[in-house]
Amino acid sequence: IEIGVKGFEPSGIPNVNSSKETEFTFTELIPGSAYHIYIRTVCDNGMSDWAGPFFFRTHYLNPSQCQSDLEIKDDNCNISNSFGIEINGFDDKILGSDLFINGVNLIIEHSFPSDLEISLISPLGHEVELSNGNGIASDHYGDPGDQNCDNVVNFSMNACESIIDGPKPYVGSYRPEGDLSEFHNGESPNGVWTVQLCDNAPGDIGILRYVEIDFTEIRGKKTKSHLLKGILVEDDKNVAARFNGNVLERNTHPLGQNDICSVQNDFFQFLIGNTDYSTAYHHNQKLIFIDKKIIPVPYDFDMSGLVNASYSVVSNIQNNQLPITKVTQRLYRGFKRDDSIYANVRKEFLDNEAKILEVVNSLEPYFVEEREFESALKYVQGFYKVISDDKKYSKAILDQARTK
Repeated sequence: IEIGVKGFEPSGIPNVNSSKETEFTFTELIPGSAYHIYIRTVCDNGMSDWAGPFFFRTHYLNPSQCQSDLEIKDDNCNISNSFGIEINGFDDKILGSDLFINGVNLIIEHSFPSDLEISLISPLGHEVELSNGNGIASDHYGDPGDQNCDNVVNFSMNACESIIDGPKPYVGSYRPEGDLSEFHNGESPNGVWTVQLCDNAPGDIGILRYVEIDFTEIRGKKTKSHLLKGILVEDDKNVAARFNGNVLERNTHPLGQNDICSVQNDFFQFLIGNTDYSTAYHHNQKLIFIDKKIIPVPYDFDMSGLVNASYSVVSNIQNNQLPITKVTQRLYRGFKRDDSIYANVRKEFLDNEAKILEVVNSLEPYFVEEREFESALKYVQGFYKVISDDKKYSKAILDQARTK
């Protein structure tokens, strides 16, 4: 089997271990990406020709920070914009039994909201319509100017007024056009939930600013609310367009990428304690070509020490275990470069320490528990203890830089 991002140039050399099974599960793929695979049969007396390419696409991992900037394409109902929220951690919970959807919170900026059809889709494909053709110019869903995303439109079956005839602009709680209780059907909440946005007329555009699903868990006689915020990832083509560049689909070794940007990316990954990435094979990375430079753009950090998710594990690279035992241990994965490049990037991170810590502190209101915020802040501060100390810096980064 040889696999790569759609459009890659096959080498004829397998990059996946052979299998005798009729089914095969690929791991460490990029969320929301298109792939091509080529397959051949290995026989006792030789090998078949390569067959392919075969095409498939992975789910988007689109889980929302406040003031996201994701475009809702104009007149797009033939394709629709889908924004997924990855839900995990409810392995033993059943919708309708001990877990219930209390509401869906959105902020959508749109110049003519009545163009929009909005629905929520469960991981198994059950769809409930939230709003269809409501509002007029400037009647946004929620307040797009709210920097804290407190003034949302809340779709809830407990609301007194329907979204159809409720007061405008849409800030506050409204009953959706469909029935959210249809999701209480015995399925697992885990998986990719999708907010689907259809713009059914030309001439007006919009931006998705915020998404949140509110689950209520029943624990005996008590209930616990889970407000699950999403992190909305901007489409890579939109990112490239903002910088007058293009998305680069082909595999490119890190040493073939821009020196400074590549090392900046590796320092950032070391800062958050992430080893679950590959710039060469586009794993949790995109490559953008700008001004004849190949620049890596990182995303998806749930396996990092900074996040320290309950399900996170140390990455297994080509069946080789990394020399760490838990994700909170930092390991520099960048390639060796000229010392002057390391010195410049190190100075840049040290010079911006106050700004980076300011960003971390600004996110404190989004943490449910104070101890989790304190742990995240301490983890980032730990990075600066390493790079500000010459001996620690040399041991942790310079001595760990890869040569192959």
